[in-house]
Amino acid sequence: MVVTNSPWYSALSVFTRRLAPARRRRGVGRRKVFSAQFDGGHGADRSGSVALGCDVLERRIVLTASESDFVFSQGAITGYHGSGGVVDIPSKIGGVPVVAIAANAFAKNATITGVSIPNSVTFVGNNAFDGDTALASVKLGKGVQAIGDSAFYGNTALTSVKIRGTVRTIGDYAFFGDTALTRLTIGKGVQAIGTAAFNGNTALKEVTIPGSVTTVGNYAFFGNTALRHLKIAKGVESIGDSAFSGNTALKEVKIPGSVTTVGSSAFLGNTALTHLKIAKGVQAIGDSAFERCSALWGVKLPTSVTKLGARAFYGNTGLHAADVGNGIAVLEPEVFAQCTALQAVVIGTGVTSIGAQAFAGDHVLSWIEFVGSPLPAIHPTAFSGVAPGAIAHVPVQPSLPVIGEVLVPEIDSPSFLDGTDKYIDDSIDHGFWALKTNVKRPGTGDN
Repeated sequence: MVVTNSPWYSALSVFTRRLAPARRRRGVGRRKVFSAQFDGGHGADRSGSVALGCDVLERRIVLTASESDFVFSQGAITGYHGSGGVVDIPSKIGGVPVVAIAANAFAKNATITGVSIPNSVTFVGNNAFDGDTALASVKLGKGVQAIGDSAFYGNTALTSVKIRGTVRTIGDYAFFGDTALTRLTIGKGVQAIGTAAFNGNTALKEVTIPGSVTTVGNYAFFGNTALRHLKIAKGVESIGDSAFSGNTALKEVKIPGSVTTVGSSAFLGNTALTHLKIAKGVQAIGDSAFERCSALWGVKLPTSVTKLGARAFYGNTGLHAADVGNGIAVLEPEVFAQCTALQAVVIGTGVTSIGAQAFAGDHVLSWIEFVGSPLPAIHPTAFSGVAPGAIAHVPVQPSLPVIGEVLVPEIDSPSFLDGTDKYIDDSIDHGFWALKTNVKRPGTGDN
């Protein structure tokens, strides 16, 4: 708190008395006058000001004197000029409740090592503790309802955070770059996690997203390279673009049916991911959502998925089998391209079109099973580079399917067989390479 110069000599006399019990009560009365005189720091002029540091006086007076560490206006702490260490923010200053930590109030402070925010505070403002590189511990009070953008940005010594269920929103970049953060609790009650809120927390190993959260923002947990365990509770509705991208230690992901949208690049580059379960209810999977998840063995999409973006599973070099389900109408370009271990794929009844290079470069892909009839329109490059002599197993058709505009007489085009594993019309040379009939169907790798 900042104190103007003119009345200080009379106010200080309050702290010089050695009082008997009756006088102590009088002292408290005078302290109230003293606090009202400063009005919580309203309109204070810092020139010629006096900061009260009275640690040699009795304990009750010291607690009041510590208020001088804070600049305070209209219920909000707007600044701090104390000596640092562990800062216990008071619930009242000058008898006025502290209800907010204003923007930049404690920003760029290299001396604060801990902070306790009282229950009276409802809002922690934007950049409130931004760049406090020594801040190792934060205690959020039970009254906090919102954490502002970049509130704890770049707190590189912070190791643990418990966000209570009273908090409704976690702002954009709120805990961005807190590289020492190993323990994070997100309480049931939190509804939204902002863009890049926990981005770059490279020591964080475990995260649970409670069902109260409806939206996980873009880049929310991007680049958390130590993250091994992720639980997304039923209730979450949207996973933003690149939300969990670059989490190279993450091994398992289960997406509940309450999620309707998985954003573009949501799990891109999660190279340790071996198990993926997408529940019925998920409707859209964005471009490159699981691109370069090179340890993923199998994929099975529920019928509820109607949109699968371009390059959704591109470059999954460990993928052996895929079932795209019956809900998808269009297999976008490069959706399963460069999956160099892919051996078998099942294309569901809903597919009407297969885009350019959808399975290009899948050079061991030998079994393509079409479930529906009629067959989809197939781009000429959709299966370029698949295994020589790959077999396409199809239901009995009234006529041969058209790949693009013509039947492609290339060695890497699949040979179309009917449901009895016999050529549809082997009396006509359609340019497909003749292969053995009655081939056993490879496993689909239900994960």
